[in-house]
Amino acid sequence: MADTVADNETDSSIADRPFDVKHYTATAQGSLAGDLHVDTYGPLDPALVEALAYLRRRESESAGWLSRVLVTATHKEARVTAFLSSWAYERHWIAQALAQMSGRQYSGAPALTRLRTIGDRGAPLIESVVGNVHGRAIIAVHMAERLIDTWLIDRMLQRVSTIGGDPALAEDIRVLRAVLGRQQDYLAESARHYLSEGPRSRRLARVRLAAVAWPLGADREPARAIADVIATLFAGDPGWAVALDARVDALPGLAGLNLMTRTAAKPGRPPLRRVQRPAAALGRGVAGLITLGKGTSAHR
Repeated sequence: MADTVADNETDSSIADRPFDVKHYTATAQGSLAGDLHVDTYGPLDPALVEALAYLRRRESESAGWLSRVLVTATHKEARVTAFLSSWAYERHWIAQALAQMSGRQYSGAPALTRLRTIGDRGAPLIESVVGNVHGRAIIAVHMAERLIDTWLIDRMLQRVSTIGGDPALAEDIRVLRAVLGRQQDYLAESARHYLSEGPRSRRLARVRLAAVAWPLGADREPARAIADVIATLFAGDPGWAVALDARVDALPGLAGLNLMTRTAAKPGRPPLRRVQRPAAALGRGVAGLITLGKGTSAHR
């Protein structure tokens, strides 16, 4: 599980043993409401409450991510789809637990702009086009981005536990991290497998991962939101970004991206920031497809 693995340890030992998806789906974690000890918490620092509410918002967006993923070649992999079905179920209940722990049933997320709402609705269509061009290579992207995101969320939860200094809070965080730990086992195995399928998968993953604001969904809010959370949680953990980047470096073909180091420097922005003009969004996507897909077949 995640809380039994050293923070800077790679996942090579995990990747060497097959993950039992059938067992995972049969034992997926449901509601945690009855297992939490919220009533016994001491007063939590307001900044820590904000961090918990922020993490809840990120966990709540799993369904939106799935709506993009399941229109690509990723959904054709039965083992991946079986895992993601239970993964989404668990993430829903983790989000609910974080809402309970923060004391905020409403997470305080800012209202989306009309442009962002239109973008959300069109995202599955755009991802479908991307997936059609790149075929199986897109699976490596989806597995790697979820693995890296889970590493980051897990590290954030660890810091909540450390900073909170409350035994009851620490126990509840341990339960959440155990759920994430099992997800990490699968995602590490799967990301390594699909990244190892060929240079096309690794090249696409490098381009796509560098265009992500971390954690996934951070760009849905003002950059100040994640900047404040990072300042709160990692003030006493200056090596967090380097440690997580070392884990990314150990994945096939992803060395040197420095995703977390760049995130720490410019929270809420993609590591390789591009000009963001809504009217040119689709054009940039098509240009990227042509560049990456030139001279290659749409399907392997």
